[in-house]
Amino acid sequence: MKTIEELKAYYETDLLPTLRVLDRARKKVLYKLFLGILLSVATPIIALYFFFGPVSLMVICFPVWIGVVIYLAILIGNYKKSFKVGIIEQIIHAIDSNLAYDASKAVNRAHFKQSELFKTSWNEYRGDDYVQGTVGKTSLEFSELHVQSVSTDSEGRRRASMVFRGLFNQ
Repeated sequence: MKTIEELKAYYETDLLPTLRVLDRARKKVLYKLFLGILLSVATPIIALYFFFGPVSLMVICFPVWIGVVIYLAILIGNYKKSFKVGIIEQIIHAIDSNLAYDASKAVNRAHFKQSELFKTSWNEYRGDDYVQGTVGKTSLEFSELHVQSVSTDSEGRRRASMVFRGLFNQ
């Protein structure tokens, strides 16, 4: 395990340059998000001005909105993945090389259930940022978890009640 001084030096020499690159990428994503929102708002106005009529508006705007939403979702997803691989994984390995990181994996749901920390029933379980390994003589296994109890009322409305949200240490 590294000392605080070693981690500070690691931050300055290894992480800071990566953070600067990712910050430029973040600003590009924000610019494209702004541009996408602007395009989504401007398109209906132009369609109304030039084509008059709700059919024209739907024919032109709906595909543009869908395209913008898909494009922005992909951009944001790619940025998150770059951050997790570029920063989080590096930090985990810098703390101790015996630790393994998987951005898309989570603590096994059976382990969460066996802990018996939460007696409330739940039916929705998801997580990410799984870390597993040994530091010294201590075994570690943890991840970010979002556990909910989800139900549907008689009118078909979905109702979710949070059971646990946070870092779960196995």
